[in-house]
Amino acid sequence: MSFAWQYKDAIMDNKVLWTKHKQAFAYGMLLLGRRFDGERMEMVTEHQGAARLYADLVSSLAGLRGSITITSRTRGGRETFTVKVDTVTDRKRVLERFGQEGDRLNRENLPGEEDLRAFVAGAFLSCGNLNDPQKSYRLEFVIPREGLLGDFGQLLQELGFSPRLTIRRGVPTVYFRDSEEVADLMTLTGAGRLSLELVEVKILKEMRNRTNRVTNCDFANLDKTINAAAAQVEQIRLIYDRLGEEALPEELRALAALRLENPEASLRDLGEMMDPPLSRSGVNHRLKRIEAIARGIAQGEEIE
Repeated sequence: MSFAWQYKDAIMDNKVLWTKHKQAFAYGMLLLGRRFDGERMEMVTEHQGAARLYADLVSSLAGLRGSITITSRTRGGRETFTVKVDTVTDRKRVLERFGQEGDRLNRENLPGEEDLRAFVAGAFLSCGNLNDPQKSYRLEFVIPREGLLGDFGQLLQELGFSPRLTIRRGVPTVYFRDSEEVADLMTLTGAGRLSLELVEVKILKEMRNRTNRVTNCDFANLDKTINAAAAQVEQIRLIYDRLGEEALPEELRALAALRLENPEASLRDLGEMMDPPLSRSGVNHRLKRIEAIARGIAQGEEIE
C-alpha cells in the first residue's frame, strides 16, 4: 500500500472532520475533481473508497433524484474508478447547492478555519498525491483547472503554509517539498498519526546520512594515514638499503625502528611509544627529516 493511499485512508477514517464539516469537505472533492460543471461532474481515482464517499456525500447534500454511477477500468495493471453525476438536472442541483459559477473558488462554502481544513482534505482525495518518504518528500495537488491554481494556493497560505505553484506540461500543480510542511499539512487534514510516521522516517534517514558522512570521513582519514605510513616505511628502507641504519641520527633511528615495526600506527601512537614520549608534532617533524634524507638519496645528493 502506497503512502498516498494510507494518507487517503487516514482522511476517510477521520469521520469527525468530514461529517462535522461535510459541506466544505464535499466541496473540496467536487471542485478539485476532474470536472465540476453543468456538462460533466466527475472524479477519477484509484481509491475505491474515495469514489464511494464522493457519491454518498454529493447525493446526501444535494438530495439527488437521479443516479450517481461508479465505473472501473484497468490499464497497465492499475485500476481506476470514475464516479459521475449522471443527469443534467442533478448536476445543476449540485451547482446550486454550492453556489458554483465558473471555475473559481466560492468562499461562502468555507466560513471558518475548520472548513478550510476539511476542504483541503477533500481536495486531496480528489487530486492529491504523496511520495513515499523513503524516497523523497513531496505532496502535491494536481489542479484540474488553471483558474483554481491561485485560489487554492492562497487558501493554503491563509492556513500558514508556503506552497509552490507551477504549470508543468500544461498541468497546474500546487506542491510542497519541505518535510515539515508536508507533515504539518497531513496533521491539519486529519492524518496526524501517519504524519508521525513521516517524521520518524525523516529522523532515521538523517541518522543514517550522518553515520555515513562520519564513516566516509573516517575512511578517508584512514586511507590518508595508511598511505602516509606506507611512504614513510619505503623512505626508511631506502635509507637503510643505500646507507645503512647508522646513517640516521639516534633520535631518528629510534623513530624509524618503531615505524617499521608498527606500519599501521598513527603519529600520536608512535609518539607514545617513544622513550621518552614525543608529541604528535614532534613525531611529524622527525619523519619530515627522514623524508628529506630519502628524497636526497633518490635525487642523487650526497648525504653528510
